[in-house]
Amino acid sequence: MKINDPSTLAFARESNMAEGIPNAKAGQGLKEAEAVAKQFESLFMDQIVKGMRKTVPTEEASNAMGIYTDMLDSEHSKAMTEAREFGIRQMILDWMKTADPRLQAETKQLK
Repeated sequence: MKINDPSTLAFARESNMAEGIPNAKAGQGLKEAEAVAKQFESLFMDQIVKGMRKTVPTEEASNAMGIYTDMLDSEHSKAMTEAREFGIRQMILDWMKTADPRLQAETKQLK
Protein backbone atom coordinates (compact mmCIF):
# COMPACT_ATOMS: atom_id res chain seq x y z
CA MET A 1 0.00 0.00 0.00
CA LYS A 2 1.41 3.37 -1.05
CA ILE A 3 0.84 6.49 1.01
CA ASN A 4 -0.31 8.49 -2.02
CA ASP A 5 -2.78 5.79 -3.04
CA PRO A 6 -6.32 7.25 -2.79
CA SER A 7 -7.58 4.10 -1.12
CA THR A 8 -5.09 4.39 1.77
CA LEU A 9 -7.37 6.42 4.03
CA ALA A 10 -10.39 4.34 3.11
CA PHE A 11 -8.47 1.16 3.95
CA ALA A 12 -7.36 2.60 7.29
CA ARG A 13 -10.90 3.64 8.15
CA GLU A 14 -12.29 0.22 7.15
CA SER A 15 -9.71 -1.54 9.32
CA ASN A 16 -10.80 0.63 12.26
CA MET A 17 -14.40 -0.33 11.58
CA ALA A 18 -13.38 -3.98 11.57
CA GLU A 19 -11.94 -3.50 15.05
CA GLY A 20 -15.30 -2.24 16.27
CA ILE A 21 -14.56 1.48 16.42
CA PRO A 22 -17.90 3.14 15.67
CA ASN A 23 -18.27 6.04 13.28
CA ALA A 24 -21.93 6.77 13.92
CA LYS A 25 -22.10 10.57 14.05
CA ALA A 26 -22.24 12.57 10.86
CA GLY A 27 -19.17 14.75 10.49
CA GLN A 28 -17.15 12.73 12.98
CA GLY A 29 -14.73 11.54 10.29
CA LEU A 30 -14.17 15.12 9.20
CA LYS A 31 -13.46 16.19 12.79
CA GLU A 32 -11.00 13.31 13.14
CA ALA A 33 -9.30 14.31 9.89
CA GLU A 34 -9.01 17.90 11.12
CA ALA A 35 -7.44 16.69 14.37
CA VAL A 36 -4.95 14.51 12.49
CA ALA A 37 -4.02 17.38 10.17
CA LYS A 38 -3.51 19.65 13.18
CA GLN A 39 -1.28 17.07 14.88
CA PHE A 40 0.77 16.64 11.72
CA GLU A 41 1.23 20.40 11.40
CA SER A 42 2.48 20.48 14.99
CA LEU A 43 4.92 17.62 14.32
CA PHE A 44 6.15 19.33 11.17
CA MET A 45 6.75 22.59 13.03
CA ASP A 46 8.51 20.61 15.77
CA GLN A 47 10.97 19.28 13.18
CA ILE A 48 11.56 22.81 11.86
CA VAL A 49 12.19 24.20 15.37
CA LYS A 50 14.57 21.34 16.20
CA GLY A 51 16.40 21.89 12.92
CA MET A 52 16.77 25.56 13.75
CA ARG A 53 18.02 24.66 17.22
CA LYS A 54 20.81 22.56 15.66
CA THR A 55 22.12 25.61 13.81
CA VAL A 56 22.85 27.43 17.07
CA PRO A 57 26.28 26.67 18.53
CA THR A 58 25.98 25.24 22.02
CA GLU A 59 28.35 24.72 24.87
CA GLU A 60 28.81 21.27 26.27
CA ALA A 61 25.40 20.29 27.56
CA SER A 62 24.27 17.40 29.67
CA ASN A 63 21.86 14.72 28.50
CA ALA A 64 19.22 16.24 30.79
CA MET A 65 19.60 19.61 29.10
CA GLY A 66 19.15 17.96 25.70
CA ILE A 67 15.95 16.30 26.86
CA TYR A 68 14.73 19.59 28.30
CA THR A 69 15.35 21.52 25.09
CA ASP A 70 13.63 18.80 23.02
CA MET A 71 10.58 18.99 25.27
CA LEU A 72 10.65 22.78 25.19
CA ASP A 73 10.86 22.79 21.40
CA SER A 74 7.86 20.44 21.24
CA GLU A 75 5.82 22.71 23.49
CA HIS A 76 6.83 25.77 21.46
CA SER A 77 5.71 23.98 18.30
CA LYS A 78 2.34 23.14 19.82
CA ALA A 79 1.88 26.73 20.98
CA MET A 80 2.84 28.05 17.54
CA THR A 81 0.30 25.86 15.76
CA GLU A 82 -2.41 26.71 18.29
CA ALA A 83 -1.81 30.44 17.82
CA ARG A 84 -1.59 30.43 14.03
CA GLU A 85 -2.16 28.12 11.10
CA PHE A 86 0.77 27.80 8.73
CA GLY A 87 -1.23 26.31 5.87
CA ILE A 88 0.13 22.81 6.27
CA ARG A 89 -2.97 21.72 8.17
CA GLN A 90 -5.30 22.92 5.42
CA MET A 91 -3.20 21.32 2.66
CA ILE A 92 -3.29 17.96 4.44
CA LEU A 93 -7.00 18.26 5.14
CA ASP A 94 -7.71 19.11 1.50
CA TRP A 95 -5.69 16.09 0.39
CA MET A 96 -7.54 13.84 2.85
CA LYS A 97 -10.89 15.12 1.57
CA THR A 98 -9.97 14.22 -2.00
CA ALA A 99 -8.37 10.87 -1.10
CA ASP A 100 -11.09 9.46 1.15
CA PRO A 101 -14.53 8.96 -0.40
CA ARG A 102 -16.19 8.97 3.03
CA LEU A 103 -14.77 12.40 3.81
CA GLN A 104 -15.98 13.60 0.42
CA ALA A 105 -19.48 12.43 1.28
CA GLU A 106 -19.37 14.05 4.74
CA THR A 107 -18.16 17.33 3.24
CA LYS A 108 -21.08 17.31 0.78
CA GLN A 109 -23.55 16.54 3.59
CA LEU A 110 -22.32 19.45 5.71
CA LYS A 111 -22.64 21.98 2.87
